[in-house]
Amino acid sequence: MIVYFAPIFVIGLGYLYKSLNNGCALLVRHKYDFFMILAALIMLATIGFRGNGVGSDTPTYEFIYRWYGTMSIDEMILRGPNNILFLGGCAILYRIGIPFLIYLSILFGFTIYTVIAFLNRYVKDYYLGFLIYIFLDFYILNFSMVRQSVALAFCLLYFVIRKNDKIDFFRFILCYVCAVGFHTVALIFFPAYFISKWKYKKSIAWIFVLLCLVTYLAKDVLLHVIFGVASWIEPRYLKFYEMTAGGHAGIKLYILICGMMVATLLFCTKESKEKNSSWIYMLLICMLIFPFLMSGGVILRAMYYYMIFIIAFIPQALDGIQSYVVRSWGKLLVILGGFLYFWLEVSNNTLSILPYRTFWQ
Repeated sequence: MIVYFAPIFVIGLGYLYKSLNNGCALLVRHKYDFFMILAALIMLATIGFRGNGVGSDTPTYEFIYRWYGTMSIDEMILRGPNNILFLGGCAILYRIGIPFLIYLSILFGFTIYTVIAFLNRYVKDYYLGFLIYIFLDFYILNFSMVRQSVALAFCLLYFVIRKNDKIDFFRFILCYVCAVGFHTVALIFFPAYFISKWKYKKSIAWIFVLLCLVTYLAKDVLLHVIFGVASWIEPRYLKFYEMTAGGHAGIKLYILICGMMVATLLFCTKESKEKNSSWIYMLLICMLIFPFLMSGGVILRAMYYYMIFIIAFIPQALDGIQSYVVRSWGKLLVILGGFLYFWLEVSNNTLSILPYRTFWQ
């Protein structure tokens, strides 16, 4: 179990080293931070050396890797375009003799590189953003929900390469198509391009918060109406309502996001909120759609496409608080609370990551 906490320990050393050297030491330069790279390498080794039984979907992914590796092109075409980039990668790399775990390592290498690049560009306290990526399950998702983790990385990649020029929408479409090519649920991310352009306005932000409250309180009624209309068009949709109504999956995350959002709108400076308007609106959209996804299971995964920006939202929100004492205590509470949440998530073993074994054991 301790292997999952090793990157957290390394980042803790980074915080200590940075504080002792006033942030000026060679090892903690912003773009090539030694401790971030070391933590990422430990995570990469943990994923790349794991045994077949670590991660609930790992055996399935290995089966697909071998299956598509021996499938003809005609058979692949007949199976349709769903997850075509992931499956195409399986077919190509299997044929050239790349082992399954190397394929997973390549995918995670891309994922963690993109996360670090995103944090380097947008987050002042990038250590905290990195810890939040670990604490809020995004790291352990890579042990089971491989396709979605890579799709999330492509969503972040757009923001890494984003520029205010005439071909920026083309960059978004390229990353969006790649994300959908790995995980079809990434289709929900399309509005993010336009949402990320919105300028912060206090009245609009609070209207969103009010709408989120109404959505949560009336979610079962709204779902009944939505699925009622949908089932009138296609009767089989009625069973999805029966699966969805009354669910409360992810309620802890929902409360966390709502609490942080209200605190941000109340206590952060106007300048900070305007600077980080993209992350504020991304999380507001996450809050808005979250209640509809509380049935759990596969449908809950859709909210990750907006929730991923919490790795920028929380650190930037805390840095937007004027009081040094409040800011410092806020960061400490986030780290301690996040660590406890991560400990409970790993202990509950939801994604079957315990006990950890290497492939040679």
